[in-house]
Amino acid sequence: MIVSTCGYGSTGASAVLDYLRGYDNVNLLDSLEFQLVHEADGVSDLKYHLTQSRERIGCNAAIKRFLRLKKTPLGYKLKRLGVDFDKLTEEYIGELVQVSWKGYSSYDPLDVANIPSNFYLYKARRALNKMLRTICNRWHYPRFQKRYFSLLSEEEFDLITKKYIQKLFDSIGFSLEKDIITDMLFSATNPALGMEFFDDAKAIVVMRDPRDLFLTIQSHLWTNGFQPWDSVEKFVLYYKSLIEHTVRTGDNRILNIQYEDLIYNYEETTQVINAFLGYDNRPANEFKYFDPDVSVRYTQRFTKATQYAAEIKYIEENLPQYLYDFKQYVPRKMGN
Repeated sequence: MIVSTCGYGSTGASAVLDYLRGYDNVNLLDSLEFQLVHEADGVSDLKYHLTQSRERIGCNAAIKRFLRLKKTPLGYKLKRLGVDFDKLTEEYIGELVQVSWKGYSSYDPLDVANIPSNFYLYKARRALNKMLRTICNRWHYPRFQKRYFSLLSEEEFDLITKKYIQKLFDSIGFSLEKDIITDMLFSATNPALGMEFFDDAKAIVVMRDPRDLFLTIQSHLWTNGFQPWDSVEKFVLYYKSLIEHTVRTGDNRILNIQYEDLIYNYEETTQVINAFLGYDNRPANEFKYFDPDVSVRYTQRFTKATQYAAEIKYIEENLPQYLYDFKQYVPRKMGN
């Protein structure tokens, strides 16, 4: 079984990861957020273009964008783990592609990316190409680039992709003889997306009180700049839309929990997690990596952030349905 914690960005998914770290019989991949399936230009985007959109020009652009992931932080982090990401990815694309050749299309976004925006330069380039074609029909500027074509059924794509992802985990040294616990393998807003690439997958989605989330964004802009920070009005619109458009299908492979419950209602919440994963025993190293009496310091920060009093009030007035009811639980004693 492969299990992924999923958060919306500083909503507490790492707390669940730390709780599960206490088990001895799991493989924990926590050195990176394994977002290959759902990140922009990742596996799910590639699947859409090759199996649903099925556009002959678009499939080339999608494949090239996927290959660019080799030069992203995810690609570099996988390489540091000893994964031959470039080789495995090239082999994967080789299995997906049906035909490749060198060519050009004026409708391909990657081919036209370097077209001059200046009208006169554009006309000059067209004149150059016209002259080149009088010399040799195969001459073209810019030079022809490798193009890919692939239109597949979902079943074909899923089978090839499943083998590819398994090779990535195998190269890290993880086998499915033990449960694999990872972070952000699936998207919190649509966690079922990508589960078709695994025989046995589960996701634990973690949400957090918007007041504390807003303050965390303010104090950690270097890691949370992908979320609205410069206006509480923008943040409220963002948060509300994010939660309202999260796909909820009643899928028994997906568990939704509240970060605060893991702290203020620890026993019951961890029992729910254990039952969801089919674990009969408590972690051998319980409280070693996650201690609710320590993590309590990261909750109710809004009660002390007087400089953000107006923003907190705005959140409370506009997102009342998402506020955590701290009054229902006895306050925890803050640990060291």
